[in-house]
Amino acid sequence: MSHRRRRGFPGLWWFSASGEHVGFESWLERDQVMALDADPGVAAVASQPFGLSWTAGGRRVRHAPDFFARLFDGTGVVIDVRDEAQIQPAAPQPAPDAG
Repeated sequence: MSHRRRRGFPGLWWFSASGEHVGFESWLERDQVMALDADPGVAAVASQPFGLSWTAGGRRVRHAPDFFARLFDGTGVVIDVRDEAQIQPAAPQPAPDAG
């Protein structure tokens, strides 16, 4: 259910290839699930399939990717959905050692 103070727009999408509902938390995530459902190479999708945990700058960081897509060829894809304004530039990488 959506209302004025709610940050996201949660819901369920009936995924035709797997015959199961896939949860989403925003319009962007819904659009991603719809695109995956239309892709003939995608067999199934799981919403927030696992959690990651690491230490950065002395503090514990946790994150759950938005989706995991299983493809018919047996491979899988981890997907994070972000609005363009939320994407930060990658940190500069050190130049390879020329020696």
